[in-house]
Amino acid sequence: MREEGYTHGINAIIENIHLKNILTDLYHISHQGLKKRKQNEEKIIEPLLTRIENKIHPSDITIKKLKQGKQSFLNYLTITSKNI
Repeated sequence: MREEGYTHGINAIIENIHLKNILTDLYHISHQGLKKRKQNEEKIIEPLLTRIENKIHPSDITIKKLKQGKQSFLNYLTITSKNI
């Protein structure tokens, strides 16, 4: 199972179940639980759904930014009011 995960990432199929489906279910369970707490915490995990749907891992973005050049990479790493 572990090998399938690191070899195929989100496209992995484990015991005839697509990892993307498992991750989507976990996301929705977590989102609902956080929303019930009524502390606006569900917003923290919302970017995860975009990653799951687009099958994008943070390392994919990092590699892309590195290929675009040093400044692009540094901008990606820099926290500003625009990306909070």
